[in-house]
Amino acid sequence: MFVAYKAYIVITALSLATFWLANRHLPATISKTELNHWKTAWLILITAACFSPNVWVFYALFLLTVVIKVPKLPQKRIFYYLFLLCSVPQLNIIIPGIAGLPWLFPLSYSRIAIIALLLFVYLKTPNKPKLFQLSSDKYIVSFLALIMLLKFRDDTVTNGLRQSFVLFIDIFIPYFVLSRHLQTQDDMNKALYALFIGLLPIAAIGIFETVKYWLLYSDIYRSLMDKYIFYDVRAGGVRAVASTSGGPVLGFLMVVMFGLLLYLQAFIKSRKMVYLAGTVIVLCLLATKARGPWLGFIILIAAYLYTGRAGVRNIFKFSAIGLAIIPILMLTPSGQKFIDLLPFIGDTRADTVDYRSRLLEQSWIVIQQNPLLGSRTFLDAPELEIMRQGEGIIDIVNTYLQVVLENGFIGLTLFIFILLNLLYRNYKVIKKLPDDAIELKHMGRALFASLISIIFTIFTVSSVNYIPVLYWVIISLITTYLKIADNTLQISLKKRG
Repeated sequence: MFVAYKAYIVITALSLATFWLANRHLPATISKTELNHWKTAWLILITAACFSPNVWVFYALFLLTVVIKVPKLPQKRIFYYLFLLCSVPQLNIIIPGIAGLPWLFPLSYSRIAIIALLLFVYLKTPNKPKLFQLSSDKYIVSFLALIMLLKFRDDTVTNGLRQSFVLFIDIFIPYFVLSRHLQTQDDMNKALYALFIGLLPIAAIGIFETVKYWLLYSDIYRSLMDKYIFYDVRAGGVRAVASTSGGPVLGFLMVVMFGLLLYLQAFIKSRKMVYLAGTVIVLCLLATKARGPWLGFIILIAAYLYTGRAGVRNIFKFSAIGLAIIPILMLTPSGQKFIDLLPFIGDTRADTVDYRSRLLEQSWIVIQQNPLLGSRTFLDAPELEIMRQGEGIIDIVNTYLQVVLENGFIGLTLFIFILLNLLYRNYKVIKKLPDDAIELKHMGRALFASLISIIFTIFTVSSVNYIPVLYWVIISLITTYLKIADNTLQISLKKRG
């Protein structure tokens, strides 16, 4: 029961240190009292995770914490949800069945957080805002309706209903609640800050894990699930994992987190705090040794620079600095290790690049068999059997491949259209906003850069663990941003008229 007490001490110490620093440099939109309430919920959650005898007790304590600590106001519940989003591992379990059903549906931490915090908002909101009021609704609902319907093919109605319910909880509820109940720019500022500060301890923990060769959440996972987190060693050091399932997932979180910092830096009182936060994020990203997120980070910076003044010139400067650093890195042992990890340049674990290339070739054969709507049983295809790895799994390390294999080109088209439509509209809004809407423009630049980095990074990683959770949250926040920006544009046009 108490195997995680050492990890608890370290996680708590690192969390308190990051929250203390954040408390000293709060933006004006957030009070110290509010941050202390979020912090208290975080610490209660970590304490429950470390000392609960099993996952069922932990989830019961989480629900009790929500009932006692979290206000019923929609915006406040959203802020708690974003702050606690990745605080503990996913801890996947199956809810036992009732009335003759062998089981109900799978439950994870992110799913129970949505049910406890956001589903309450959805169900308790009188006069719910109508669907299809926002232009993004039709694309997201179309994609969701398609993949829900496809869950019923070659399966029982009961299983189809289970999986459709899970999709409704995982995708629709966060999207609908966030896009409807965040109404103002101040709401968005607070939401982005809550997500950022909630991820900050995760970044510090990731650095600690690589330095000390100790995956802190492994002890928690062991005490609650009687399972272990796999220690993945690359280039002589363990890959940081923190509360995620692997280095690529944590790397993805760090890329998105840096995108948030690009906007929030304007509201942080101390420049030293901005540089410290940025350094912690980058060091954690390096500690994941995840090449896909590394490239996603470069694209994030380039996209952000491009949307600013003299964008192309700034990208050339950024590229020149990067190219100049590589020869310097090669002169040091640590720098050479980093170079060896780079895709297409280094030779450390070059087999992962080969695996991705072969995966595309074999997947294309399977895709051609069911090109329009994919197949529910694509993993059973003999063409993919040769991709089975030593762990006994076929790792589809490409989100777009996952979508097209299971839902065909129709599903893939809808999914890509959601992303590109938001990206295009975001870019157009940045250009149209009046010059006096500086903060709103800056927010749009950061969200544009975050989304384009997500679009690239998910080409290199599976949609597992916290990756889909976070990119649906970002999609929801960008939809909210576009709503607020459109309202600002309409007000500006009326003033001119």
